[in-house]
Amino acid sequence: AQGCLTACVANNPQAALDGPAPANTVFFKDAPAKMLGIALHEYGAALQFKIQLCNLPRELRDHEVLVQVQAASINPMDCKLRSGALQQLYPLSLPVILGCDMSGVVVKAGNKAPFSPGQHVFGRQTLERIREVNGAYAEFCVADGKDLCLKPEDVSFEDAAAVPWAGLTALGAIEHTGGIGYKNSTGGRRAVLVLGGSGGVGSLAIQIAKHYMRCYVAATASTVNQRFLKELGADEAINYTDPDFWSGIQKPQLGQGKEGFNLVIDCVGGDDYWERAQELLTDDGHYVTLVGPHRYGSDAMTVGSALNTQMTSNIRKGLGLLGASKKYTVFTPSMTKSEDLEVLSKLLKENTITPTISKVYSMYDIMDAHEHMDSHHAVGKCILQVRKGVPEDDKDEGSQPDEDDDNVDLRDMVLDKETMRLVPRSKANQSGMGDDLKKQQMEVAARLLRCSECVNSLARHLFRCAPLNLCSQDQGSEAEWGCGLCRCSPRNLLPLLRTWVSLSMI
Repeated sequence: AQGCLTACVANNPQAALDGPAPANTVFFKDAPAKMLGIALHEYGAALQFKIQLCNLPRELRDHEVLVQVQAASINPMDCKLRSGALQQLYPLSLPVILGCDMSGVVVKAGNKAPFSPGQHVFGRQTLERIREVNGAYAEFCVADGKDLCLKPEDVSFEDAAAVPWAGLTALGAIEHTGGIGYKNSTGGRRAVLVLGGSGGVGSLAIQIAKHYMRCYVAATASTVNQRFLKELGADEAINYTDPDFWSGIQKPQLGQGKEGFNLVIDCVGGDDYWERAQELLTDDGHYVTLVGPHRYGSDAMTVGSALNTQMTSNIRKGLGLLGASKKYTVFTPSMTKSEDLEVLSKLLKENTITPTISKVYSMYDIMDAHEHMDSHHAVGKCILQVRKGVPEDDKDEGSQPDEDDDNVDLRDMVLDKETMRLVPRSKANQSGMGDDLKKQQMEVAARLLRCSECVNSLARHLFRCAPLNLCSQDQGSEAEWGCGLCRCSPRNLLPLLRTWVSLSMI
């Protein structure tokens, strides 16, 4: 890690954190000195991510909410932002913390925000807010109150984090753009075709269209995901690996002499899909693409290509209005509506939709998570587990630290094997740790601390082999002892250890 980030203070992202936190850092009871975050320092591959200590976000405005993040999800949008594919359209002020989806516990709420400390919420960060403050790849995140919703009690943080971005997109494409509402005003059947039904948006679109809108649903996926489509509720599963799969798609009979699909949701992209889908649409049918005229993951989005895509969309939309072709829309994030989170919360609570989670990753496996998403073969959503377990007995203030950061004697703290919490040595389970646990904890420490001498000392201390004896570089007063290279003073190191332990890297 290259030092610490000025985290979330967007007007000065490059300043170092060698000194105290900025004066406008958010204040709340038992706030740690730093938070753990995943910072992107340069555009490029997933290896550009760095896990490091960051300043807490800035103080709240009236409509904002400080969320202690429990889980986040990895979206294709995150990968595009990271790679720089969208830098001409959405330039980021690097370093930055990404993450569009989140679930967690309210720690503090602005005067006009409709939430209270201790409430469990889920929601999203818009691209504009990621650039202004930070995303959800961190222990704490400042969100706009309108972009959050109460999480149903029986829904896990991981499941809740999988829903916002993909769910808002799926619901918006079906209802607001595609014109298929909960109340059926057609008097006949309605049919939806989902192209790319095994991904995050596609899998939720199938469930919303089938179980909420009560439509006939057909969907495409690869050979291995045909059964998965059926489990989601698709009436017809179509194997797109068949070179002639388009010819095998039959127009559903809707009644009253009508046939075809009222809506095609395209999660794949490509003009060839648009050309073939037109013949399957009803006369007033609608083709909604989430990608545009090019295949998903094909090219970087420049200002020129974005203008070309928008111009193509407008021309096709105009032809559709004139009756010269079917309706065509390129669905963009700006078309989603935050108020739809209430609908998604209701659907989650009633088990009308169930998000599909491909894999849950720890913060330390962020590179693997993004590489899996880059493969374009993830089924459902990839989840980033920021904090493991629900905060205990902290309904008023969110989760609390184990000890007071200013008064604890870190030299007397050890890792209890049974509870996986930092406790005084006299209260710890004395059985020690197994070799596998030692190895994994050492790997985590090596990622977080830059000084190898401190890593080894920390590991020996936590494994009950030796007292803590951090290196003496740049020592100041007794209250500020620590290493000047990795900033492992008591106040800076304790939040890191607490997060390390809470993630239970075993």
